[in-house]
Amino acid sequence: MQSTAQALPPFDWNDEPPVVFPLDLPPVFFGPYLPYRLNRLPVVARTAQDADDLLQHVEPGMVVGLDIEFKPQLEPGQTRHICTIQIATPLKLVVIDMSAIPALPIVLQWILESSGILKVGVGLQNDGAFLHRDFNIVTRGLCDVGFMIRIAYPERFARVANNVSLQSCVEHVFSVVLPKNMRRAYDWRLGIPAPLDSQYFEVVHYAAADAEAALELYYPVLEAVEAKAKFLRRHLPRYWYTYNCFGGQAVRIVADANGDFLPWSWTICPWYVGGIFTGYWM
Repeated sequence: MQSTAQALPPFDWNDEPPVVFPLDLPPVFFGPYLPYRLNRLPVVARTAQDADDLLQHVEPGMVVGLDIEFKPQLEPGQTRHICTIQIATPLKLVVIDMSAIPALPIVLQWILESSGILKVGVGLQNDGAFLHRDFNIVTRGLCDVGFMIRIAYPERFARVANNVSLQSCVEHVFSVVLPKNMRRAYDWRLGIPAPLDSQYFEVVHYAAADAEAALELYYPVLEAVEAKAKFLRRHLPRYWYTYNCFGGQAVRIVADANGDFLPWSWTICPWYVGGIFTGYWM
């Protein structure tokens, strides 16, 4: 599977009718699924300066993959939920070990708060909530690939009551497996192990894979959404699958007639009632 992110134009926040861009789809593997393999070499940042240096190339209009490893419940002596933050760009794959960094690195915070940089992933409303709790920031420009794939392939996921997982998205689009065993097996409060530690490579690969997989998924799934719009002869608005996080809550990127930003959820699409696909209603 080859990276496609560098070959396509940057995301445009102007919500105009979609344009279908040519894209070479990855090969399909038959039989038992192969494990997902990284296309970029992950780099670990253990200081704020290292993180800023590694992310200095990110600019407005870019699409990046975002993922966070966290402890949902705080334990005695723990002051923050977030343990690591992963950013995948067209050029780099950065794993930021927050265990020894007291505050968000400046460039990372700018990326997270910028509405001009699209952050793609699955279930990012949870990540946005933890970013608000731990660092009191507003996370803008979040894109849910899990719901994009529900728009592109509603019949395939018609009876999935909850949002489609990143693992299911990867299996459906790339026919490979994204392992998830490390999330429960490793104590993320310990941060990223030292390079000579026996767990180092497995932990780093696991942490990096979700962010990169989300970025790799975005372009082929976007093409599938645009193909669906062309087939239906309807414009499918981007606010169905993009949102901001204010005060730890997901809100729509487009204000209503009163200038208010209403709550966002993936059920905003009228095709789904109670999480079940009911038809192409507009």
